[in-house]
Amino acid sequence: MVISPRSISLALTFAAFGCGACFSWMPNAWCAKGDTSNQAEASVAKSATDTLRQLEREWNDAIKARDVVRASSFMADDYFLAVGRPGAPLGVFPKQQWLAVLTQYMIQDFTFGEMVVHTYGDTATVAYPYHQTATSHGDDLTGDYVILDVWRKDGASWKVAARYSTRFNRSAAQNEKMGQPK
Repeated sequence: MVISPRSISLALTFAAFGCGACFSWMPNAWCAKGDTSNQAEASVAKSATDTLRQLEREWNDAIKARDVVRASSFMADDYFLAVGRPGAPLGVFPKQQWLAVLTQYMIQDFTFGEMVVHTYGDTATVAYPYHQTATSHGDDLTGDYVILDVWRKDGASWKVAARYSTRFNRSAAQNEKMGQPK
């Protein structure tokens, strides 16, 4: 299955603005908090939510362990990481480039907050606050982030297709000091 830019845009919009429970015009079928008359559908959604939360935990554990093979097993072939940095252009890193850096990504500790999961058929988003104490190639990456992962169903399993990561406590001056664009 190929995911279209429109699907990603829709998924990001819903992830950013919630499930729509506060929008009276949005059909309940689109809303995780709305009433559903089909218990089987609700059970499948809960199962997918639980599965995706568990996959996130396992994938983050593989990243912390710098286990390239295991981390890669969670990722779609066309995976990319998009990194937002204050005062800098969006950095986009394809899967192979990201995996090549993973061995030097030293995470001493990480914590994440509540994961907000929304499923849209064979596509899902998982968003959560994240804090890490980490370095990579001498760059101090310690800080607070918001992570948004886009997952898609690949046969019977879920694969992460994209990760959007935005850091909140790094200034444009810090970016410039590291040789990165303002």
